[in-house]
Amino acid sequence: PDNAGYIMIENLEMLLLQAPNQSVRMGDSRILSQMISQKLKPAKETNPLVRWSEKIKYFVLDNWQRLWIMMLWLGICCGLFAYKFIQYRNKAAYDVMGYCVCVAKGGAETLKFNMALILLPVCRNTITWLRNKTKLGVVVPFDDNLNFHKVIASGIVVGGLLHVVAHLACDFPRIIAADEDTYEPMIPYFGEQPESYWWF
Repeated sequence: PDNAGYIMIENLEMLLLQAPNQSVRMGDSRILSQMISQKLKPAKETNPLVRWSEKIKYFVLDNWQRLWIMMLWLGICCGLFAYKFIQYRNKAAYDVMGYCVCVAKGGAETLKFNMALILLPVCRNTITWLRNKTKLGVVVPFDDNLNFHKVIASGIVVGGLLHVVAHLACDFPRIIAADEDTYEPMIPYFGEQPESYWWF
């Protein structure tokens, strides 16, 4: 009765034991069904925290395959971003461009990963073979391949925006504004220091 998605044992027993006692004509079966279901006791739990935790538990039980794939994907993206961020934090470019270059390069690294991954979910023959010929179908939700393809596309958008915005709005203005001594390590990469933003 409270749309929990399950029925308690005592409610099931009550339904099964009371139904034969009712005389039912063919047209009245729907009405009888409503009458019996109205007699069901609602769940005893009134604590909203417990109800919320129950909903979370059932959500995880229903979607555990999707959840672990999403956690794996997010973990790889975060790991790649952090790897590039730390790598550029220790380079000479950081002295000129600061955290902007770290964010731009981290976004680019996730972008590369997602661009390499985006076609895998739509390779129908590969997905069919993996589902039918291997045991991976038990732990990998192959039937959600198009949804995962869309999720990867959103990751590409986020990585691309991070990369482009960090370069255009932060890196290039800092290169232009840097003094000669600070800019000197950048000469092999960018040549002489540009005077205008439009040089890039």
